[in-house]
Amino acid sequence: MPLDSCLPDTTLIVVKRFCIKMNETPLTRWHQEHGARMTDFHGWLMPLQYTSITDEHLAVRRAAGLFDLCHMGRICLRGPDAVAFAHWMTTADVKAMAEGQVDYGFLCNPQGGIVDDITVYRNTNEVMLVVNGANRLKVMDWLTDHCDRYSVEIEDASGRLAMIAIQGPQAVAILQEETRFPLSAIRYYHFAPAEVAGVPMLVSRTGYTGEDGFELYLDAGACEAVWEKLMTPDKKIGDLVAVGLGARDTLRLEASMPLYGNELNDETTPFEAGLGKFVRMDKEDFMGRSALVQKYNAPARRLCCLVMSEKCIPRSGYKVYAGETAIGEVTSGTFSPTLLQGIAMAYVGPPYAKEGTVLAVEIRGRKCAARVVRRPFYSRKRMQSI
Repeated sequence: MPLDSCLPDTTLIVVKRFCIKMNETPLTRWHQEHGARMTDFHGWLMPLQYTSITDEHLAVRRAAGLFDLCHMGRICLRGPDAVAFAHWMTTADVKAMAEGQVDYGFLCNPQGGIVDDITVYRNTNEVMLVVNGANRLKVMDWLTDHCDRYSVEIEDASGRLAMIAIQGPQAVAILQEETRFPLSAIRYYHFAPAEVAGVPMLVSRTGYTGEDGFELYLDAGACEAVWEKLMTPDKKIGDLVAVGLGARDTLRLEASMPLYGNELNDETTPFEAGLGKFVRMDKEDFMGRSALVQKYNAPARRLCCLVMSEKCIPRSGYKVYAGETAIGEVTSGTFSPTLLQGIAMAYVGPPYAKEGTVLAVEIRGRKCAARVVRRPFYSRKRMQSI
């Protein structure tokens, strides 16, 4: 799922409330009252961590974590041409999607570059696009600039519609305690209306951590009460912890999920990012298709996964070498709390992106050995030592 997250290898500005007025989510007060270290994230006051990034990360891998995603964009398309408009503007085959289905895809520009990576929700009377928080206004402008031929209403529903997520191996059991709706009926990349903690909402099953879990879309005014109910300490099943942006990023990196602004941008194509399967090239024309046809078989570079062969931590922007030749650079890097190794994603020339290739990352003036591994680093279905 296309959830932008903070970068553990980037210096973040911790903002005191009296310094800068920022956007706040319906849960900001809760985060502050429960000891979260708050930070400026693209103009939003968000929790970076409550305890430690490592502890929160491992809690999600072992039990479950609760995430505030209200800073992300929820854009609703309605009207006679809502489906046709979404079909044209995205790489998803929206016309073929069933009601209640979710698909991952892209908004592309005419050159085939990625305007944003998104999830598409096909409902009875509307299509909802969930977009990265940093790109919400950009996407709204992009959609409104290209809707002239369509009878469609475009609503930025981010203010009225809150979004939280629960992820982890115990997520199903914990959430099931608060709803009579059989969560097992929601298949992966599908959603359904349900009542959770007495509040009506849409519940989807996607995720950005490599674990099973759900996203809850509900009235913003009810968000804090639902969050508090889920966080009550008298749960009969499982342990649930609140998780900040720091662990959210290390989790998504272990799962090899792309981050807009790091792995993805307006100049990068989905094929370079290794995400070509989310471009439905067999559907009729869509925005950017002509350019993508030309770049389909010959991307100039490829995104690869690297694990460090020694104790060191790769960071965004570090150069990647084959011998003495610089061949690319790291887009995201961290120390994996699960695998206990330095891991990174990097763009390199296609010949160097093959699994098993030995490369090096320059860290503080020293070339540290690394090798290309299969994507993703972590999978709950095939947990292995890399």
